[in-house]
Amino acid sequence: SIDLSYDERKILVGSSFLHGANSLLTWDVPQAQKLSDIDTERTATLFARYFPDARQALILTGRPRVLSIRELDTGNVLATFDGGTGEIASVSANEDCRRAVVGWRDGTVKVIDTASMSVVKECMSHDDAVKFAAMAPDGAFAVTATSKELRVHRLPTLPLPDGQQKVVQIE
Repeated sequence: SIDLSYDERKILVGSSFLHGANSLLTWDVPQAQKLSDIDTERTATLFARYFPDARQALILTGRPRVLSIRELDTGNVLATFDGGTGEIASVSANEDCRRAVVGWRDGTVKVIDTASMSVVKECMSHDDAVKFAAMAPDGAFAVTATSKELRVHRLPTLPLPDGQQKVVQIE
């Protein structure tokens, strides 16, 4: 997994495919140098997404699959999501990383609020394993897919920073 920070100055790399290492790497783009190498307890990093300030990341590590928020300067785990029904198969987050859609191998789909790591919505489950999950940039909907079907899940609106609600219409 690879993600680029919002200011395009840092790259976050789940490095299970690089040099056989199981770590989370951050790189400075302008300087072309490694900033940190965080040990992920000998498991692969399957998903990594920067928070807007690029100081934290939402990551999915494997065996057993754990969804957590990590502080990138220290590598400390700040929060962990524990609301699953088996092995997580796919994760995606909206643009500001406030929400994530999580799909499990048993077909379960849940949307979580990353600030509290709690379930915002339990979506209609699939009959087969979720293979892919995607989240709209504004968090208004999520898409999940199995080998047989694709579902669009409409989600409750996220409050804007000034407390207003954004109205999104999906046709």
